[in-house]
Amino acid sequence: MTRIGDIGTANIVETEKPVAYYVSLALLKKKALNPYFLKAVIHSEAAWRELWHRTLHIAFPKKINMNEIKKVLVNYPVDVEEQTAIGNFFRNLDNTIALKKQQYEQTVNIKKAMLEKMFPKKGADVPEIRFDGFAEPWEIRKLGDVVNIFSGWSPSGFEIGSDHLFIKVDDLNYTIRSQEDSQLRVKLHEKYSCIGKGCTIFPKRGAAIMTNKVRILGIDAYMDTNMMALEPVDIDAEFLFLFIARTGLYKIADTSTVPQINNKHIEPYEIKHPVSQDEQFAIADFFRSIDILIETQREELEKLQNIKKACLSKMFV
Repeated sequence: MTRIGDIGTANIVETEKPVAYYVSLALLKKKALNPYFLKAVIHSEAAWRELWHRTLHIAFPKKINMNEIKKVLVNYPVDVEEQTAIGNFFRNLDNTIALKKQQYEQTVNIKKAMLEKMFPKKGADVPEIRFDGFAEPWEIRKLGDVVNIFSGWSPSGFEIGSDHLFIKVDDLNYTIRSQEDSQLRVKLHEKYSCIGKGCTIFPKRGAAIMTNKVRILGIDAYMDTNMMALEPVDIDAEFLFLFIARTGLYKIADTSTVPQINNKHIEPYEIKHPVSQDEQFAIADFFRSIDILIETQREELEKLQNIKKACLSKMFV
């Protein structure tokens, strides 16, 4: 069990080989408890409170001494079979979580690898991996030649609660595909232009630029003054979004004071893309499918972790 810095993370030595353990760990040799039950009970809320109260929080890094660990009280069923049943339940749940996490990480790594191989490397005009039926070299154009650029407006004084979707920088933490995807709706004057579905949106000033928060609109919307949108004109909308998300406009931002991006940075920025919009669409659709899989796996992993958390709360005294 960890006892310095991170306190109370437990695991079980399952190998027969001799192992050494570092001073930041406490070795708990079982006497009466099933080891998998012991691991689970250490992660329960009651045991966590005990460990927290006995931890030296003024130390840096914080730590719990061995003599304090020995004083930690744990409740357990006297029946060894019940201990074993509970221990095996959490053992199987941990194995399922570990497998789901591995699948999620593998998919993320596959996306990362394919982003490298399905876009031409520096100095090349074709990628390493390509869909059948496409052979033409990719072309280089200025971003200003393939998009229209829009900036947002201040919502000051607008009536909140109408049906208009108004997007702020914080909304970029989520996928924006419906009216429910933004926290703020406002009544806008007719002089303000609506940004259309399929536009790529991102922050145009502030620290959020450096986090590469980029989204594609799934619905017509308005933007606040800290936002900017690229409307595809002569390029597939999903491919444009993929290019911006992959490249990161923070690389061309003015960071001399507050990070910011404006038209003079975007218009001359070069985009390398397939001549055929069918190929652009095929590439974007491939990565959209991967993103859906990644999100599904992330949600499944989060669900399992929440199930474990709930069970740790309800299955221990």
